[in-house]
Amino acid sequence: RAPFPCVEFIPTGGITPANTAEWLTVGAVALGTGSALVPASILEARDFQTITKNANEQTSARDAWRSAIRTRLKHAG
Repeated sequence: RAPFPCVEFIPTGGITPANTAEWLTVGAVALGTGSALVPASILEARDFQTITKNANEQTSARDAWRSAIRTRLKHAG
């Protein structure tokens, strides 16, 4: 978060399940996903099944990060 340690950031753009943990670990308070979650071609095709799959993958990545943090905190104290 340097050089703005007191500012809370919400990154948008380029957020994927693969880099979710990295963003959260460096202090992002939330993540904004767009084309990685709902690519234009998928939206135009009205492929809601793929959009749902993408959303589930993003949520699972966030949940895995939360679980890892909780485990670390539990073992640290």
